Amino acid sequence: MAAASLASSGVMAQNYVYGAVGASDIDLGCVGAATCDTKGTAFKLGFGRDLGGWGFELGYADFGKAKASDPGITAEAKAQGVTLAAVWLPQLSENWGLAARAGIGYVKTTLSASISGVGSASDSEWNVAPYLGLGIHYALTKSAKLELGVDFTKGEFEDEKADVRAVSLGFRYAF
Repeated sequence: MAAASLASSGVMAQNYVYGAVGASDIDLGCVGAATCDTKGTAFKLGFGRDLGGWGFELGYADFGKAKASDPGITAEAKAQGVTLAAVWLPQLSENWGLAARAGIGYVKTTLSASISGVGSASDSEWNVAPYLGLGIHYALTKSAKLELGVDFTKGEFEDEKADVRAVSLGFRYAF
């Protein structure tokens, strides 16, 4: 029965590419900073394979940047990385469907700081973190879909962790 299920899902298998852009939030600890802006611009690109309601995705996500400053001092945190996720793709109706993602992210967190009159420095660190996403999509055609989604992971630098989130609107094209 399992072999028949896999064989039948192979008939329905379909590759797709996707891209999305939206707003990000990096949970930067800004305690004591004169100004703090944790909001940025996020985007993601990737490839997926729908195996008949279930599949997988390999993507790249840029979660934007957060910035904190005091007079004469500025600090910035950026998060970006590669994601690998299993995806559940249930259809709610003929045109509407969901995309629930769970996997891992290989996230690069970069911290930069500058002090007026002294200079600036930057360093980065890679970490592996859980990656989750949820989206709702609308089919424009059989192959083209618009998706409103939210993605979550964690950035890490020297054992300090920060939640990283993005809300985006994107386009998926199946072939």
